[in-house]
Amino acid sequence: MVCTSVSSLEDKYSDINLSFEEYVTKFCHDNRIHVTKAKKKFLKRAYDINVIEHRPWSLVDFRDICSHDNFRQMKKRLSPIIELVVGGNPHFYKLKGIHYTYFVTKTSTRVYTKEVEPEFERILSQVKKQPLMMHDIRIEARVAQLYENILLNTDLEFNDHNFAFTISIPAGRQFTVTVNVYRNNKMQIMIGCTRLPLRYDIGGFHELSALMGSVCQYLKDITGVEFYHNPIPDWIIQYLHLNQDGVEISGGRFRYTIADLSNHSVFYLKKFNDGKIKPRYEEHQQPNKTIEEMMKS
Repeated sequence: MVCTSVSSLEDKYSDINLSFEEYVTKFCHDNRIHVTKAKKKFLKRAYDINVIEHRPWSLVDFRDICSHDNFRQMKKRLSPIIELVVGGNPHFYKLKGIHYTYFVTKTSTRVYTKEVEPEFERILSQVKKQPLMMHDIRIEARVAQLYENILLNTDLEFNDHNFAFTISIPAGRQFTVTVNVYRNNKMQIMIGCTRLPLRYDIGGFHELSALMGSVCQYLKDITGVEFYHNPIPDWIIQYLHLNQDGVEISGGRFRYTIADLSNHSVFYLKKFNDGKIKPRYEEHQQPNKTIEEMMKS
């Protein structure tokens, strides 16, 4: 199977993009822009949205730090390093020289999945009971401004050893969720759901993504301030257990995103009653059909 990996593109762009300080030094110096405290604050917000969240920004993203007029003035002063991405109301922009994988205006109807390692398929084959169920999951995300928000706006105390904040997230009876927030713009989420595990299928990964969204909302609520994170489908699954077989997937070799494994779950190999191994494929209706059209087809 010839596959296109979105996460490999993200890794590529992460290597291409300069750090924020390097970006300011190079692009502002080359364009003879005098960097004031206000300009640097504006640029940091724009940089985090482009690089961490993989999307362009607009006036709406700056309403808490500048007025409409101030936004226009700042954009004009920084115009040599700002590019218009989409015109309209509002306009969307990005910083010149910044690369990101997302923001498309039309969704493809094809599924592009990252090809998994043969060892990963071998591990899945060890699980005797079907369907596959996931529990004890550990996920890593890239964030910006979250550590600072917790430090400034809450009474939480960090760990004296690694300076990380450890936060328990309310998540109902099915899940126990704990989050570690680190100074290096990383967030680790640990999810326990042994009693009611998640299925290794599209529905299970959708539920997992929704849970991650509620985690982000809770962190915004306790700090009272927005923070930025890379798209949830691109969060890395560092570790997970499958069923009760004691089968675990972990380690540096298995750097798969939520999107990678969600797509793989559509195609993963299944042993049928005749003893043959065949690709398991699930057909999903495309969103460009009406409900009436789908019912007739």
